[in-house]
Amino acid sequence: MNNIISFTKNLEDITWATKEQVLKEKWNVSGILKKYTNKKYKFDLSPIKIINNDIAGKKFNKKNKAEKLVLETNIEWIILDIEEMLDYYDSKKIKTAPLNVIEKDLTWSIKIPK
Repeated sequence: MNNIISFTKNLEDITWATKEQVLKEKWNVSGILKKYTNKKYKFDLSPIKIINNDIAGKKFNKKNKAEKLVLETNIEWIILDIEEMLDYYDSKKIKTAPLNVIEKDLTWSIKIPK
């Protein structure tokens, strides 16, 4: 929970998701990214987990209501557009991709130092 609070310091006009929204809609908080956007977005702040074949990542799909995926590293927050990522996966006919590969091909991404 501390990491979520830490990320939200970068937001204004914050709305917290209800427990039902977290479970069914897969977003944790909505807000405007200070200094980066003037639009309010819903963010998936769920932690990175071990998924298939011992690969660390996050699962998401078209049913998610979150618009932005937030990844935490030791030095920064990486924010990616979920719709753009889904389009990327569809166009490449893949289900997974390493962050360092997909990040280069996406047009909407923001890195925020911690």
